[in-house]
Formats: sequence, structure tokens, C-alpha cells
Amino acid sequence: MMNAYRKKAVALATVMALAVSLGQVHATESTPTGAAQTTPYTAPSLGKVNISNTANFEVFNVQELEQTTNKIVSFTLRLTNKSTQGSINFNDYWVRLKSKGGTSFTVSLVSENKDQQNVAAGTHQDYRFYAIVNKTTKLSDLQFNLIAWDFSQSNFERLLGTINVPATYTKSVPVNRSYTVVSDKGSFNTSVKRVATGKNDKSYLPNVTIIMENAGAQAITGMNLQFQLRSKSGLFYPLKSTVTEATVFNPLEKKELTLTGVVPVEAGGDGWQLVLTQTVTSDKGSVTFPLASYDLPATTAEDVSIGSEQTFSTEKGTYTAVLTNLTRVPWEDQDLLVSNVSIKNKGTTPLPVPNLTGSYKLDEVIDSDAELVQFDKVLTIAPGSEMNVQFVSKVPYTYSFQKIALALEEKAGEGTEATTTELIRFHHSSELMSIPSVAFGKQHTVEAIGKRAAVTVRTTDTFGSSSAKLVNAVVDITNLEKRYTPTGTFVGQFQTVDGAVYPATIVKPDTKVAPNGKALVSFQASIPNQVDLKGLKLLLGEAVETTTQPTNGETGTVTSAYVNPVLLDLPKEITEPKKDTKEINVYPYKISFERFGTQVNFIENKVQLEFNYTLERDFTVEANTTDRKIIVEIQDPKTKFGLTYELKLDDGKAKADNDGTPTTDMLMLGTHSMELTKIDEDFMFKLDNLQNYTLNIYDQVKPGYKKLIATKSIRWFTISD
Repeated sequence: MMNAYRKKAVALATVMALAVSLGQVHATESTPTGAAQTTPYTAPSLGKVNISNTANFEVFNVQELEQTTNKIVSFTLRLTNKSTQGSINFNDYWVRLKSKGGTSFTVSLVSENKDQQNVAAGTHQDYRFYAIVNKTTKLSDLQFNLIAWDFSQSNFERLLGTINVPATYTKSVPVNRSYTVVSDKGSFNTSVKRVATGKNDKSYLPNVTIIMENAGAQAITGMNLQFQLRSKSGLFYPLKSTVTEATVFNPLEKKELTLTGVVPVEAGGDGWQLVLTQTVTSDKGSVTFPLASYDLPATTAEDVSIGSEQTFSTEKGTYTAVLTNLTRVPWEDQDLLVSNVSIKNKGTTPLPVPNLTGSYKLDEVIDSDAELVQFDKVLTIAPGSEMNVQFVSKVPYTYSFQKIALALEEKAGEGTEATTTELIRFHHSSELMSIPSVAFGKQHTVEAIGKRAAVTVRTTDTFGSSSAKLVNAVVDITNLEKRYTPTGTFVGQFQTVDGAVYPATIVKPDTKVAPNGKALVSFQASIPNQVDLKGLKLLLGEAVETTTQPTNGETGTVTSAYVNPVLLDLPKEITEPKKDTKEINVYPYKISFERFGTQVNFIENKVQLEFNYTLERDFTVEANTTDRKIIVEIQDPKTKFGLTYELKLDDGKAKADNDGTPTTDMLMLGTHSMELTKIDEDFMFKLDNLQNYTLNIYDQVKPGYKKLIATKSIRWFTISD
């Protein structure tokens, strides 16, 4: 009879050995190590059941996970062997789960390691179980019956003892405590590092950072982990994470995981818990059970403003976003709301550019869709790198508001099937929406990848006309890329001290600029003569261009907005003209005039002005000088005789006339002589009054607008220095 029982016992032990395997072995005296600078937390034991004087079972870390029609309860059973020699075979024991009302629930052991069935002397072994219980069953209703297989009993079981779950049992890790999670794959030191929460009209936007550290000696992979947020009322909301079954946890490697999700405001923002679950698959299917839960600090809608980081996750990965600027700037008869958001990849693998959209909310009442602008020419964000995107929206320039929020949303689908999910939200106030300013002499950098450039103001000049003055600000733009690059497309506006804005016309070269080469760009605006220009600034932005509908089979582009605005301080204008005609700077040209002389051909009634000149150009600078002209003028104050010539500037492509003499309407590069003439039949009657004439040199940037840059008094019919 005993042989039969033994055969049954051996067979039963063999089945059990094949059906279950063991968790990780720990030294009895070992203490969990926290993954962050937090106080370690040890889950309280629900009670002990002795096997002998030197061995016992304990139950702790009882967790529950709500399902549609039931609950999954998980718990850890620890077998401790305090003897100094000999091992204990776990296959000789089992645990039964019942309710206090007598209902039995089937337990399953979660483990894959079948080689650790024996608990050696002086060690303990943790075993993770789960069971499916009734949806109405509370943890305090449960009883754990520890048994030994005893074939002398009619049911082959001998009850060792019972452990109850007390009504005061707390299943979650307190705030600011670290905890060692035991799974079938290994042990992890875990701690919640940070919790930040955004909020919009409909939802809370939790952002939880948890640290996980492999506490074992071997790399761990194949962990099918999930994270959920449990509300105070017991509702569960999934959190996105980048952890997959392929994620490898190396020994002592700390991974900082960012978890994001959406919780309806009706669920409340306090009493939240983070629940860590694991899904395992067997021949009977897959099951998800809880490993641990963590109390989260009370939730408040966080005002995340300039410079504050927020993290969001998509199916592609985890990103960190920083709102670096949010301004309100003028645009035609409206204003633009313009923000710049830096998207960072703090991970170890490249991430694709997220498919984002955005919207503004003003004073928590007015919604305004935002256009996404991406100037950075990138397909992926490398580890440790970042890219910038801008969000632009238009509002009436008369509209006032106090608070503003920018929501970043993930876009999925196209057309009528497109949907958006809010990821994070930044908050700001109108009082802080100042436009960045750059002092004269300092450099403004355009950061767009593929368009990087340095912007420096060179000069400011005012060109007069009969009814208005033309302000011309000249800017150097240096190409900071490693390739020939077109000059960027900008928007310029002049802004007076009282806030009046005058759009500028931009004159720039059409050619590409070499690496570290410069382009000369002029910003010009006609401003009424009565406007005070003291304190005038140049409001510069990077143009947003929109493709227009085809006209005559051709499409075009128009500037619809601008981003990354900056106010450039302008230098004090040099208004006094030179008193000589040498080394006149009309950048990128330099001109010297000398040996001015006059004579009269009485037969032809021709007055002649002759002079020598030298014209130089800086060819390291690309510039558009199509409308740029030098005006040479003679004015006689007594006789009122006048002579005026407009002369073009050689761009390096001009040719001499067929007879080899320079053209008479253009100043040629190099050293040349020139003769300008005027027919005046009455000039002979003015000879008695001729003494000195005034020679004036003007710089003209466009027809009708000129500025006196040099003047000199010269005696008639003599040769000047």
C-alpha cells in the first residue's frame, strides 16, 4: 500500500515539477536596493505558516486587477529555509486560495525556470501566483491555505496553516519609496521619480517617470510589461510606454521610463495609483496579472511654461518637449501667435519625427487651431539630439487676453478619417509674451537644420524723397551649413517705439551662398516723413510660405506667416556726408573719385565734367545690386546750373564698349576715367558768375530715394585733388 502511495507521490511530484518552476533565489538577509534616492519599501508580510522549526511560508504583495467580469489576484509566496544544511523541495507543498465564504479559486504559478525547485539552506525563494476570482470578491475576503502533500491523508493534503488578508492591508508602495519587484524573469528595483500632470477641458494628461533597475546578475528580456493608472474609484486607464518584449535590461542598468496617458476629468485627479502588470502566455492562452502598485502624489494641473520639460510617448517612442518661446507679433491687419517647441530624443535609439498638430486656447474660452511649421530638414531625431517645430495661429490684433495654452496633439489618419489625441499642454500668460531682442553688434542665429545662419545688422540708412523717407537696414547673413545654401526667406517689419509697424520689402541675392560665406540682405520700408524714427527696430522672422493655386498652369508661393520672431536693434545712422570723394563705402562696393575737372565746348554748347574713379567690390559677399545706383551731381549756387547722372554699379559681368572705352551709364570695376556732359545753350551767359560749384555724390537704393554720402566744393575749370 505504501509503495502505491509512493508511486503516486513520485508521479504527482513529477507532474508538479513539469507544471511549475521557481522564481529568483535570494539570500535570507538581503535587503532590496532602491533604484532612486528614495527610502526602500518592503511589502508587509500577511503572516507566516511554519513547516518546521527552521522553515516557513509567508504571503505578501497581494495585488488585484479589475477585469470586465472578474478580477485577477496575484500574490507572492516566500519559502524560507533557515536550516544550516539540507534543502527543501517546493514540490512537496502547495497553496490553496479560498474566500471566507468557502469558495475555492484555482491558483497558477508564474515561472519559467524549472531548475530551481529546491530551496537551499540559508536562503529563501519567492514564487509569484495568480488566480481569477469573482468581481465582487474583496482582498479582505481571501484566505491562503498552505498545505503539504501527504499521501497518508484521504485527499493527499495536510493543512499547515491559514493566512488571512487583514482589512487594513495596503497593497501599494507609498510615495517616495523604492520597491523590489519579483517577476518570473527576475527582480527589479523600481521607484517613481516624477509625476507631472497637464489638464485641458476634458482630461488630465498624466506624465509619470518610473525607474527600473535589473537587480540580478543576468540580462533580462522578454518582459511583457504594461502600465496602468488606477483612479481613486478603481477605474483603470492605460499608460503608453516604450518597453516591449524585446527590451533588454542589463544587470545594474537603470532605465528611466516615461509613461503618458489620458484620464477624464470626471475620474478625478487625486488618489491615483500606478499599476505595473505583466502578460504571460502558455498553452492555455495569455493572462495579464498585477506585479505591483504605487501611490502617486496628489495631482494638480501643472503650469508648464517657458523652459520646462514635458515628456510624451507615441507608438514610435518617448520624446521630451520644451516650449522655448511663445510670442504675439504683428502681421498685416492681424496678429500672429507664434511658439517654438524643441523636441528632444533622450533615448539611445533614433526616433522618427512625431506626427504632431496643435491648438491654442485663450483665457480657457477661445480655441484657435495652429499651423505646424517644420523648417528642420530631418527624417529622424538621433539619440541626444533635438529638432524644432513651430505653431502659428492668427487672431485679431485688437483682441486682448490674459492666459494662453498650447496643446500638442498626435495626428492619426488622413482626411475625414483623421483623429487627434492630446499629448501635453503648455501654459503661458500674455504679460510674458515678449519678443526676444538682439542688441546691435550681437549675432542672431537661425537654428533651422539645413538653413542654419548667423544674422548681423550692418547699417541703417534713411533715403529721402518729397513725401516719405525710405528706411534701409542692411543685414549680413552668414551661411553656417556645410553646403552651398540659398539665402533664407525672411519677413521684415520696422517697429517704432509706440508700436506702429511698417512692412519691409526685402532685397536679397538669388544665388546660393558658400559655407561660411555671406549674403547681403536689405530691408526697406517707406515711412511718412512726420514719423519719429528714434528707437526704430527691425522685427525679423522666418517666412512661412504657402503654395498658391495654379495660374496659367503654374503654381506660386505666398508668405502666409512667420516664425521665430526677433527684434534687432538698429545702429545710429551716419547722416553727415563725407567732405571728400575718396574711399566712399557703399558696401559691398568701395568707390574713390578724383581729378574732377570741368570745361565748355562753346561750339556744341556742351558742359563737360571729367573725373577718374576706382571701383572695388567684395566678391566674398553675395548681393543684389540691380537697383543700386550712384548719382553724380553738380549744383552751382549762383547760376542754378545743374548736372545729374545716375550710374549703375558693375556686378562683374559688364563689358566695355566696342571702342574699348568704358560705358557712360555704369561705374566699372577697376580704375577708369569718365566724362559726363550736358547741353546748355545759355551757359555762356553765366560765365561771369561762375566761381565754385558743389559736387554731390548720392547713394540711391531704389528710384526716387537717395542719400547724400559725399560733397565737395570745386572751382570751375580747375582740376581737383
